[in-house]
Amino acid sequence: IFSLQFSVCNRTLKPKYPSFLPPDPKPPFEWLVRGLTRPLLRAGWDLREVEVSAADLARLRALRTERALIVSNHPSLAEPGVMYDVLKQAGLRCRLLSAWDTLFKLGWFSARFFQWLGGFSVRRGRPDRAAMEMTRDLLVGGERILAFPEGQTYGLNDTLLPFQEGLLLIAFHALNAMREQGIDAPVYVAPIAVKYVYLRPMATEIDAALGRLEVALGLKPLPQKRYERLRGIADAYLSRLETEEGLPPDEALSLDDRILRYRSTVVSRLGKLWEARMPRGADFPDQVLVLGNAFEDYGERQVGGERKVAEVEDADHRTWRRLKTFLALRDGYVAEWPSAERYADILTRLELDLFGRTHLKGPRKAVIRVGEVLDLTIHLENYAANRRETLATVTRLVEEQVRNQLEPLWRATQPLAEPVGVPE
Repeated sequence: IFSLQFSVCNRTLKPKYPSFLPPDPKPPFEWLVRGLTRPLLRAGWDLREVEVSAADLARLRALRTERALIVSNHPSLAEPGVMYDVLKQAGLRCRLLSAWDTLFKLGWFSARFFQWLGGFSVRRGRPDRAAMEMTRDLLVGGERILAFPEGQTYGLNDTLLPFQEGLLLIAFHALNAMREQGIDAPVYVAPIAVKYVYLRPMATEIDAALGRLEVALGLKPLPQKRYERLRGIADAYLSRLETEEGLPPDEALSLDDRILRYRSTVVSRLGKLWEARMPRGADFPDQVLVLGNAFEDYGERQVGGERKVAEVEDADHRTWRRLKTFLALRDGYVAEWPSAERYADILTRLELDLFGRTHLKGPRKAVIRVGEVLDLTIHLENYAANRRETLATVTRLVEEQVRNQLEPLWRATQPLAEPVGVPE
């Protein structure tokens, strides 16, 4: 996925792909993919329906000739396809700002696929000047851009990662450039929430997933409530990770404290190993991005050299990927609202880490809500006077809009009933 390829023969790393891909839209290809979006969503994620109200479609349709950022939460890899379907329903054409490693996930095949749909790359966690300039120029030129300001996927649909400020910073740069060119027009931000809901009862599948994880972690299945079983699995899973990192047991620590200790230990160890330059005050999602980039840079420094620590680095890279499980994971996520969807969020992450794939699947629909569209021009004067404070304020405002649309959706799901015969 990174800009590197492993050589099996001499264990060296070589650059493979360009650092930036511009959009290269092909209208016939876009037309073809629009017709295939629903089958692809069903094949990849068992998504049978994309539900969006007429009022929300009207809000998006009003942006067809405007400069706008279309932003959404991004818990999984399904959102680009879901949003593409929503924009198709609204008759809205957008350029897609996509993570560089996502574009090259399947090599040049996936890169060209995104390019021909109007996608262009951004290297997350880096000062990617080419991506910034492209985004600005597209907005100045009157385009709409679909982007995901959380910056990475995290697997928990009912929560959000902090929105990164870089996207709105570019939008303000575009507004300033427009004023310099005599273009008196707004730049809008449309905040969208995506929530996945199962279309049938999932108790049987969730109980089976609990059983699989108990077996994998050496736990004896007991006649307990589902949440107690889940807590036992989480405790055993975290104990295994603590042992791998040499962390001693500490009964005084809560589950959240143990998670924080594990995260901090891994970030520190991998940061030293890969010589990461961690920005002061970086939050955990940013630390994960910095470590991913540091691993890539570390590999590039080894070009032409023998990979004497290849096996260790492979294990360490798997540990870095595991950190993404903990991006939004916290104690109480399921207890707060014990729906099938929340159980599945946690169990899916654990299965992916322990088995390399998840067996917990069921038919779902994507429910879409569009928040109030924000006109950035009303904040331009404040931005000129105090850039940092205004940028932070507007970013939090957009993030809160998405959260406000998401909360009623997860509250509309039903908590799972406990199995009959389980003791109170």
